[in-house]
Amino acid sequence: MDVKSSYKTIMDDHFSKRLEISFVGEEGRQTLFYEKVSWVIEGVEKGLRYGENPGQEAALYRLVNGNLVLGEVTTIQPGNTLASEVELLQSGKHPGKTNITDVDNALNILRYLDDSPCTVIVKHNNPCGVARGGSLAESYERAYLADRVAAFGGAIAVNRELDRDTAELISRQYCEVVAAPEFAGGVLEILARRKNLRVMRIGNMSRLRGFVGARVVDFKSLMDGGLVTQFSFKPRTLRPEDLLAGRAEFYEVLVKKYWQLAVAAAISRCHDPAIGEDIAQESFIWAYRYLASLRNRGRFAGWLMKIVQQEHITHFRSRVQRQKIESFESTRRNFLAVANPGLSDEQISIVHGAIRNLPEKFKKKCEKLCVNGYILNQKT
Repeated sequence: MDVKSSYKTIMDDHFSKRLEISFVGEEGRQTLFYEKVSWVIEGVEKGLRYGENPGQEAALYRLVNGNLVLGEVTTIQPGNTLASEVELLQSGKHPGKTNITDVDNALNILRYLDDSPCTVIVKHNNPCGVARGGSLAESYERAYLADRVAAFGGAIAVNRELDRDTAELISRQYCEVVAAPEFAGGVLEILARRKNLRVMRIGNMSRLRGFVGARVVDFKSLMDGGLVTQFSFKPRTLRPEDLLAGRAEFYEVLVKKYWQLAVAAAISRCHDPAIGEDIAQESFIWAYRYLASLRNRGRFAGWLMKIVQQEHITHFRSRVQRQKIESFESTRRNFLAVANPGLSDEQISIVHGAIRNLPEKFKKKCEKLCVNGYILNQKT
């Protein structure tokens, strides 16, 4: 089978020109209306060339109307299309599903980086490089150098008009897609050097900032035909007031309220008041540092008890480890002294320190010699 030729085959699809998705509840029916996207290239009108792989039929639909409101999710208004309605300025062949989703994933990153020239390179839905710069050309060079190998054959999206300098840099590398809000004069001629390069203009990229925080309904099909729906992921940036761990007055309230509880819990485990106070103190430091991650602050007491338990285990392991080291160090000094009765205390300390600083494989040999010498002296 000629794998390469399979990627050149245009895949006909059986998907309808229109698609409707309805959510039916007690308050009535809410419907989203979609239209199938196609492009005319060299006289051939076609939608997606193929899906995830050659041989997979696929179709791209753009949202044209709808009145969906589910919780905090409200339908993105028609006319704000991005990757679902790209304008192909140059293309030797129709785009595939991955070309569109690569651009979509790049835009998903770019919407947070609109304050300066930025380039995002995506390959098979994985970011290969993201960078900002003083100029678009500088941002592209930085993004490309992040992982030149992974960027091979990927999709490049920029958040500024693509200029000639950046186009020259892009034309030196192999990529499948270049997307930008606009293209300067002479840029398309430069990009035309690359056969089959899909050049996409997305006018609404200038509105990317408006998509920050916007949520849509995600659909995931199961192998048995079932569907999982979820709200799209919305990153949350913690504000200074959200970081309770940074508020000293709140920390003081917690210490006053729970200090005796933490100390009592620690002493009940280690049976030593001094060590118990140390464990309680370490537990509060840890709790103070990660308090913002506690969603239900009414459960602080139970959460603190778990921290005390973990700190006690950590302290116990550290103490056992120190005892082992101290015991071994003492034993090794005794071995040196008995096996070498002619050495002074100062000489024993020098030899002891030298052995301790040796690489592990030599250290073990020296320790074995010390033990053998000890046994030999005992027998004598």
